[in-house]
Amino acid sequence: LPAYVKYILVVIGVALPVIAFFALRAESAVAHLAWFALLLVVLPLGLGVAFFLPQNRKLFKWLPLLTISYMLFNLIFLGIAYPTIYMQNPVTTINPILKKGKNMVLAYKIYNPAFNFNARNAAFTIPVFQSADSLISFAKSSHFTENTYILTRVDLQNELDTSHFKLIIQKKDLFELPTTVLFKWQR
Repeated sequence: LPAYVKYILVVIGVALPVIAFFALRAESAVAHLAWFALLLVVLPLGLGVAFFLPQNRKLFKWLPLLTISYMLFNLIFLGIAYPTIYMQNPVTTINPILKKGKNMVLAYKIYNPAFNFNARNAAFTIPVFQSADSLISFAKSSHFTENTYILTRVDLQNELDTSHFKLIIQKKDLFELPTTVLFKWQR
């Protein structure tokens, strides 16, 4: 294996925990989990041991170390860090609320499309209302029940007359700019 390939792998291996640390610190909802990036140092440590110890010059010596390093990295990242961080996602937080009982879910103008991917069935769609008037006229036609929820973004909630809605949760989308808002219809 050419030496430059080893250096590229080490640079990437070192960059992953560093980038993860700063990315997590920059996101307020998961800043308290930035220490998970420290768990990812198993990769650069393993790469360093595999490539730079004198006794590991032969392929059969460093390949198992490299394999173990990547396996540990993947186990830590995919088994511990990612699931814990993902639990802070507004879709993950809000979906259990929406899946209780027979709820009607509507959207005002725009919402996080991940709600559709996490739905109970593939045919699940969320009707989107482009104006507050159309949402209110739908409400007046008595389609709304006490199990009706409205998804929108925080920057759009001022357009709605929220006197009929109770704010259930407001949570920033991870690593994105929008903040998801969930209202529940109240008569």
